[in-house]
Amino acid sequence: YLLVAEDADGNAIVPSVQRYRSPYFTGPALTPASAFRIEPRLRRASVFLVDESHQQAQTRPQIMVHVPMDKSGLDHDFFIQKYETSLYNGSVANNSPNGASDWPLQSTSSLWVKNAALCQDVFLQTGAFDLSGCGNGTVINASTATVQSKQGTAPLVNIDQGASWKACRFTTLADSDGKNYSLQLAGDSEWLKAADWGDTNQDGTIEASVNAFTGSVSITSLESGAGDTTTTRCHTDDNPSSFFTSNSTGAGSTSNCRSRYGAADMVGNAWEWTAGQISTAAGQDNGTDGLWMGQSFFTVNATFASLGSGNYDLLRGLPKGTAAAPVVFDSADYYWYGSGLRGPIRGGSRYEGPNAGRWCLALDSPLTRVDNNISLRCSL
Repeated sequence: YLLVAEDADGNAIVPSVQRYRSPYFTGPALTPASAFRIEPRLRRASVFLVDESHQQAQTRPQIMVHVPMDKSGLDHDFFIQKYETSLYNGSVANNSPNGASDWPLQSTSSLWVKNAALCQDVFLQTGAFDLSGCGNGTVINASTATVQSKQGTAPLVNIDQGASWKACRFTTLADSDGKNYSLQLAGDSEWLKAADWGDTNQDGTIEASVNAFTGSVSITSLESGAGDTTTTRCHTDDNPSSFFTSNSTGAGSTSNCRSRYGAADMVGNAWEWTAGQISTAAGQDNGTDGLWMGQSFFTVNATFASLGSGNYDLLRGLPKGTAAAPVVFDSADYYWYGSGLRGPIRGGSRYEGPNAGRWCLALDSPLTRVDNNISLRCSL
């Protein structure tokens, strides 16, 4: 089928075709290097989601930024919330029922299982969570929270990964025809790409041609120091009094802490859950993109500068000793590891100081972790 969009005057356009890796349709990967089946995917319409004033006026704003595949290097366009996710209504139920924090994985085995992808697939088809495919097999996560991306709001914290996963999926936005689209907890590759400063040659300096700053800017200079009213850096103070709230003018304390796509506070302020899961250094299927499935992770705590050869897999959003092109990290960005079933939190928090950064990745959090410094960010 060929999709053609036509306006009232008869002007027609054909969307560019994208590609999407689908572990659900391909089944188990025989080895980490096995190829996934490639599914066609259309580019997303991008007008209303990035119209900030329009979204801010909505009942439940979803102010987002557009990350195009041709600039990000991913195999699909996507949107991600511009501001750290805040609560719209409902309530968060952490680890309720018991085991709900682990969903939709349901397995700590390094072997591929269908549950995560089944949960995703059934939900996309029906808009409902399948009891056998999600949660603990009999009851799905009890959270009723729906979320927003809105100016002037504080991030939603004290939420575990399972409740975060549901909060995004439980949150919809409607188009002019009344069709609802559900958000999803951002994947690790999406998060890493959306947080890109615009350092296109990965030398530690933001190129003047791809950012709103004057001339070239050192990433370290933006990520280090106190994000106060006179030093417009990321909010990575070691002991600040409170979170910074999102602002609309760009003149606030973290006005320079924006990615090349305009996403705010992806470094510092609050940690952010992503959809990845590992089981004792082995990547699991997250039901969405499968890019971590079968991948191996470092089992030490260290700065990225000291991890192997200091490489990073930019497609999968994970550190690698080899197999990825070398990049220059902020030398203090840190990596934490924990054995057992774990979920990633990214970007650092207001308490992390120089350890926070785009490359910063903590894999020592059980999926049940609830902390007043961990938030999330949804994508579409």
